[in-house]
Amino acid sequence: MGIIYPAEDVSSGQKVAIKTPRTTGSPQEDRYRIERVIVEGRILSILNHPHIVKLVYFSYDPIPMLVMEYIDGPSFYRAHCGKPLNEKALVSWASQVLDAVGYLHNLNIVHRDINPNNILFLSKEKIAKQIDFGTAKYYYLQSTKEGDPVWPVTPGFTAPEQELYGLSSMSTDIYSTAATLYFLCTGKNPRDCFKGKSIIPPSKLNSEISERISEDVLTGMNPNSSLRYATANDFLMALQGIAPTHLHEPYLIAGGGVHKIREGIEIGRRHEKCPGCIHTRYNRVDIQDPFYYVHRHHSIVYRKGPNYAIEFIGDKNNVHLIYTDPQGKLVVKKIERGKPFFLRDGDQIALCYDDRLGPYVLIRFFDPTQRSSTEAKGGAHVLYAS
Repeated sequence: MGIIYPAEDVSSGQKVAIKTPRTTGSPQEDRYRIERVIVEGRILSILNHPHIVKLVYFSYDPIPMLVMEYIDGPSFYRAHCGKPLNEKALVSWASQVLDAVGYLHNLNIVHRDINPNNILFLSKEKIAKQIDFGTAKYYYLQSTKEGDPVWPVTPGFTAPEQELYGLSSMSTDIYSTAATLYFLCTGKNPRDCFKGKSIIPPSKLNSEISERISEDVLTGMNPNSSLRYATANDFLMALQGIAPTHLHEPYLIAGGGVHKIREGIEIGRRHEKCPGCIHTRYNRVDIQDPFYYVHRHHSIVYRKGPNYAIEFIGDKNNVHLIYTDPQGKLVVKKIERGKPFFLRDGDQIALCYDDRLGPYVLIRFFDPTQRSSTEAKGGAHVLYAS
């Protein structure tokens, strides 16, 4: 989709990489490619993380041009295809990659194409760098639906719900990161490691990987997104042998952060306190929304009998639930204003949803007290080959 040029800043001598859209002569196709590079530039311009490629300069004229730091090192794929890592090296690289993924999720950015070719590293410094944000999703920037060129699928590394339905979320990034770690500790693409419908555990392919780490990687790759790690930090803590402390009561995952519900939580756009804030009896989840789609008091999640319910209380846009039915089909259900709807463990709450663009902000509901029924829906560690 793009052309990359190695270059040098003549004033400073700094090596850089320049990215421009690869045009085809088709007006519609070229418009998509140009828009993708523009969105990539906008996303990179707000990022500042040691394990994400840095944007040096961004220009629109005469065509979009991204000037980025030059990373003088191979990709994970080139370095480790057929050359599996030992456990210590795996966890070391995983800590860098997951730190970057968590940083993105805190900004409501979903990369959508994490794979061994999109992570470069500096060999001497042993520093990993996430690259290629040409398909990343930031609120409604970069479309997500079927028929749009921006629907990334990398066989073996794309989560089932993204590959089948185009639904991308923080959970799909967790899957792709876990699949990348599977590659690093086996030297193989996960799609080539199936026995029937089940994938071979990494510990069976690499004697230097323990069963515990092997199980952690497979948890991140669970086909049932409800049973993956809730956050990038949870994934990293598991790899480090640390148990998360929030797994014993219902909670929400919003922007990569954990919010315990207890009696109830109100969800809304971050704002200065208004008269409505005085009357709420719940704690709040403040959504950073630069485009003002989310209402200041958008929805509430609260205890209703032995369960928890969501209710849309705002007066702009909407709330939808996204979940998988017993037949394995993805369901998107609009929640009418003032009508509570019971939540199930793993349900995704879309603050604003467009039939063409998909979800605007995704929040995940987890209830460990329902976990046994969730596991029955998904089947732990049974992966289905694409």
